[in-house]
Amino acid sequence: MSAQPLLSVIIKKPGQIIFHGDAKAVTSVSVRGKFDVLAYHANFIALIKESVTIHQENKEPVLIPLTTGIIKVKDNTVKIILGIETKAS
Repeated sequence: MSAQPLLSVIIKKPGQIIFHGDAKAVTSVSVRGKFDVLAYHANFIALIKESVTIHQENKEPVLIPLTTGIIKVKDNTVKIILGIETKAS
């Protein structure tokens, strides 16, 4: 049983699921800098860059490099879509 509440995390790119599971935290980078998402984080959407790190319970962190993506946090679920091209990319 987990001592810390967990997030549900799904990371996709067109036609492929990269990661689907639970995590203690998710770390990424936006134009404002590095940030962490923990369980029960406030809802938000942001453009992300550089990488995403998934911090799972009792496992080594999973680092996923990326160029651009979108992160959406809502109802203790983190959804990330990779490979989103924007004019800012």
